[in-house]
Amino acid sequence: MIDLARVDGPTRLLPGDVEFRELTRVDDLRLAQEMERRIWACEDIDVSPVLLLVALVKSGALMLGAFIDGRMRGFAFSVPGDRHGHRLHWSHMTGIDDDLRSSGLGTQLKLEQARRVAARGYTRIQWTYDPLQSLNAHLNLVKLGAVADEYAEHVYGDSSSDLHRGAPTDRFIATWHLSADGTPIRSPRLGGIVPGAGAPAGRVSTEAGWDVYHPAPTLPDADVVRVPVPARFSAMLQDAPDLATAWRLQTRAQFHALFASGYEAVAFERQGDRGDYLLARG
Repeated sequence: MIDLARVDGPTRLLPGDVEFRELTRVDDLRLAQEMERRIWACEDIDVSPVLLLVALVKSGALMLGAFIDGRMRGFAFSVPGDRHGHRLHWSHMTGIDDDLRSSGLGTQLKLEQARRVAARGYTRIQWTYDPLQSLNAHLNLVKLGAVADEYAEHVYGDSSSDLHRGAPTDRFIATWHLSADGTPIRSPRLGGIVPGAGAPAGRVSTEAGWDVYHPAPTLPDADVVRVPVPARFSAMLQDAPDLATAWRLQTRAQFHALFASGYEAVAFERQGDRGDYLLARG
């Protein structure tokens, strides 16, 4: 049995600690429903219907559960599709229990998803994530080696989840390129980036304990541009919503402009709970 008590810091899971299973039966898919409620605190209207999940799995979707000591503690759900002429799996949801967020389970789960998707003949996975969440940015770009060059506004509309309520659900669309065996292929643009590189797109100050963004009047003309994200954005959404909205709209404009100019978000440098995106042009 794995001891998940936090005695000397966050639990770190080894690969052998986790059992991965593809979920196809109704009872197993209900476990994913339960996790949706537990992780995102959403109302039933926003929880995935089991009958729909059954139909999607039968038509090629992958519902992958991560089990520790017999209990499901994380899942990743992806569906096959075609986007901009590319055959791919769209990873709709990935979630793990809050007490395992720093355990390495998220990385293990995504890498297992990559292997299983590649075994089905796919070499590309895409998904969305909130670009202002620093932990997700670090996971997706640094640990997993995905890239982002698309910005979508208010993707999920108004949500019943306490994590999103009242704020635009803007998202990066991350792209994960895979080899035939599911190994992630990192962007060749990383080769020209050294630590500390990049012209800043603005500066950050601290006011009343919160990060405040002051974007530059014009974006720098440089091969690498740095765009910051704030610390504690989830808390900001709840406790300082006007400031969170300002961050959203200011960075939205910059990301749109940079992606339209041929930049790609290829790396993320963390400084504590905040960090900077590194966007490189080819």
